[in-house]
This record gives sequence, C-alpha cells and structure tokens, in this order.
Amino acid sequence: MLVECLVREGVDVVFAYPGGASMPIHQALSHQPKIRTILRRHEQGGAFGAEGYGRVTGKVGVCISTSGPGATNMITSIADAYLDSTPLVAITAQVMRSLIGRGAFQETDVFGMTAPIVKHSYLVTEPEELPRIIKEAFYIASTGRPGPVLIDMPKDVQEAVFTPDFDMEMDIPGYNPVLPVPADKLEELIPLIENARRPVIYAGGGIISAEASGDLLEFAERSQIPVATTLMGIGAMPETHPLSLRWLGMHGAVFANNAVNEADLVIALGARFDDRVTGAVNMFCPESTIVHIDIDASEINKNKKVAYPIRANVKDALRVLNSALAAKGWELHYVLSFTAYSEEPEPGEYWGQVALIAFAPRYTEEFNVFLKAFAKAAGDGLRPDPKLSNDSIVSVLANPAEWKPSSKIKIPRGGGRTAILKDHRSVHDSMLDAARSKKVGCYIVSWAFILAVVTLVVWALHKFGLF
Repeated sequence: MLVECLVREGVDVVFAYPGGASMPIHQALSHQPKIRTILRRHEQGGAFGAEGYGRVTGKVGVCISTSGPGATNMITSIADAYLDSTPLVAITAQVMRSLIGRGAFQETDVFGMTAPIVKHSYLVTEPEELPRIIKEAFYIASTGRPGPVLIDMPKDVQEAVFTPDFDMEMDIPGYNPVLPVPADKLEELIPLIENARRPVIYAGGGIISAEASGDLLEFAERSQIPVATTLMGIGAMPETHPLSLRWLGMHGAVFANNAVNEADLVIALGARFDDRVTGAVNMFCPESTIVHIDIDASEINKNKKVAYPIRANVKDALRVLNSALAAKGWELHYVLSFTAYSEEPEPGEYWGQVALIAFAPRYTEEFNVFLKAFAKAAGDGLRPDPKLSNDSIVSVLANPAEWKPSSKIKIPRGGGRTAILKDHRSVHDSMLDAARSKKVGCYIVSWAFILAVVTLVVWALHKFGLF
C-alpha cells in the first residue's frame, strides 16, 4: 500500500537500504517498475542522496531505512534537510505495534529523536490512515518553507491488508502555507527604494525554493540594486551579471561584505541572518534600514531586529514590487554608444568598444548630462572603432546580458548613488595603474639588488687581490 501511495505522489526514485523490519517495503518496491530504488552503502548516504535529489529537482526526495540503527543513521541527513529547507520524506521501519515501548530488538524512538529537526512526524498506528498520511507528508514537505517529514511505520502496518481510500482528505489544523500577499506593506517599500543612496539586496536560499530567480533578476534590473547571495542562494542571481556581488559572509568576497555593511538599505529575501553571514550580529549593518521578507515567521526578527518585517512568499512579494516599480515608470532602457580616442593608440591603450548603457527613467537628468559629455568629447575629434559595424550592434542587442562597457568619460552619479553606467573599463584601468606602480617598484628593488651584488663581487675580488 505504501508503494502505491508513493506512485500516486509522483515518486519515481527512492533511496533505500533494507533491513529486517523494512523488508515488506522492499519486496513491494521490487514489483513496482515505476519506482527506481537506489541502494546506497549506508543509510546516511541514502538520506543525503534523497536530499540532493530534492534540492536539484525541486521534487520531494524519499529515503527509506529499517528500524533501530538504520533509522538513527539517517538523523544527520534529516537535520541537514531541515536546516537547508530541503523537501524530504524519510520513511523508517519500526517494530510491530505490540512491541513498541517494550525494548524490542532494534527498537528506537525515532519519532521522538527527530521531533526537533522535522516539520512534522507520523507514527502510523492505523493502516487505513496511510493514504491520508502519505498525502499530508508530501504536502507539508513541499509547501511553505520546505523541509523533512518523518513517517515511522511498524512492520505489521506494512503487512496489513485492507481496502484503501485514496480520496481521504488531508487534515492538518493550523498549517496554512498559502499566505495572502501583503501588497500594502510591500508598496510601502517603494519610497525606501527611491530614496536609498546605497541599497543592497541580500538574497538567500528562499529565492531558489520559491523558484523566484527570474523575479529577483527583474527586480534588481528595474531598481538597479546590486545583489549579494548566501551560499544557499548561489544560483539565485547570475554571477556574471553586472549587478551581482556574488557571495557575502565569511565564505564570500570582501567587496560584497563591505557593500552590505555600508548600505543604507538592505532588502533581505528568503534569508536567515545566520552567523556565517552576519558574524557579530550587533555589528551587522549597524546603520542600515533592513527589510526582511520570508515565508517563515519564526525566522523574522529571530537573529536580527529589522525595521520592516514582512511574512510573504518571496516570489509573490517580488511580483508585487516589480508591478509597483513598473507602475512608477521604472522600466529599463537600453542605449548603444561607443568610445574611442582622437589619436592613434599607444601600447597599453585601446580603441573604443560598443557599450550598452542601461538606465531607469529616474536617472534621465543624469543620463542627459552623460550624453552631453559624450557629444562634446566626440565633437573634439573622437573616432569610433573602425571595426564597429551594424552586425556587432545587432549582436549586442541580441545578448544584452553579455555587454562589456568601456568608457573614458567621467560618468555622472545620481545623488551619490551608483553610477548610471556600470563602467568596467575604469575599474580595469585603475587595476592597471596599480600594477604599473608595483612594476616600477619591483624594477627599483631589482636593480638595487643587482647593484648590491655587483658591488659585493667587486669588493671581494679587490680584497683578494684579483681586481
């Protein structure tokens, strides 16, 4: 019956290690061609395999073990799934119902042991309840903040013969994973975004769980706010994107941490403010206005007190924010331009390249200043790259995410905020200047060393009368 219930939940892979108490399950699996059983060498590896399957596919991973040590071997993996918000259903075999609590062979209270590290637990005492329990377990594991659910099945329940009712309705009082969208609270954030001078988005694994990566990208591009991700949030934002700061925290980059800590507005999306990110939490973003949007109410204000706590599905929240920005005209516009020099390039210099300039309507004034500066420079004799053609322009337009801007013109800044043109070339030039200065220093040290060696050799030769 269990196997049939799994098939009805769309399960096609289970990670299982057999034992005496779980043998009826394995015998049934061997007769079900729709489910592939992956036999690992240890229950912990099997449960980690199911967790990885769930994380990669977005489906609920399923692992099965026997009673006693088989069940306890999975505890570490279950805890990991709980902390990483991974959808998992762990099915453990148990001794017969009549032996529970009597210290029977390989009896352990896995129900009690795992209570702190699962979203919910079941001990199946009535076989007829199994269809409902399986349906509820998969629903709980995959909705809201995903996580593991444990089902402990006595051996005689596995062997029970009965007429199932697959239409049994779920009965989960108090569990409401589908949240209303707090549109009013979210729209209150728009003035914060408009007035922020150094805003940063802090994105966690909740973005991936909610399948909101596309919505995050749209929000970042509309608002032109850079994005730093946690380790669990890797992949939520393309790391090659100009607005990506990559990772933050102790495993992240210095510039990402500096950007977050120096921000005047931090928008945390599907993140937990854990110590690997914050360090000393009282020193994390001390001067920032913090917005925290998360589906799990227990995570909001748990580690870091925030100014704007909002419980919501992060995908729904981002869609509301994107709609609000669009209503205010925050559309992203693209303009082609190029830069070049009036003289033939010398070694180390370069011809201008096509640059795709992105700006929001609120930067119209600053952008006009840039255009005037560019026009003046062009009027002074700047020449375009002779290799620039219509074909190259078309290719840039076709792949705007791959643009490589280059500009020698000073870019105006909007009220101290990030420049409206992300100028990679200027960063490159500063690095070259630093490298050149270090190179000069190396030359001085090298020649000084050579001179010292030569002087020493001459002195030695003179000392011994050879020179």
